Amino acid sequence: MAADAKISEFKSRDADTISITINGQTEGYTIIKIFPFTSERKAMSIVLQHPTEAKAICFVKGADSSVFPMCEGYSIHGKGTSGLNPSDPNGKIYEVERSVEDMAKKGLRTLLYGKKEI
Repeated sequence: MAADAKISEFKSRDADTISITINGQTEGYTIIKIFPFTSERKAMSIVLQHPTEAKAICFVKGADSSVFPMCEGYSIHGKGTSGLNPSDPNGKIYEVERSVEDMAKKGLRTLLYGKKEI
C-alpha cells in the first residue's frame, strides 16, 4: 500500500479476511490479530497481512487521548509537532489536534484513525 493510496471503502470481513478497496481496486488481506476496544486502552486495532508484500499493516481507531501518543513525532508535553516538517506523513498532527480541540469545544465527540506499516 503506497503512502499516497486512499482507502475508499472497507468492503467486507469474515473471521479470517478483510476486503478493502484502495484506489478503485479491491484487495484481500488476512487478519493477523485483532485488539478489541477496552475502556482502559480507549482504542481498537486490527493487524493485517499485506496480500502481495512481506509486511503487515496495523489500523487503529480510538479516542484522541489514546491515538495521538501512538503517532511518531507527537509530544505530550510539547503538544504537537514542533520538530516535524509539514511534508512528513505526520507533519499535520498539530492541525488535527487543533481540529479535535475545536470540535470538543462544540461538544462533539471525536474518533481518530491511524495506520502503520510494520
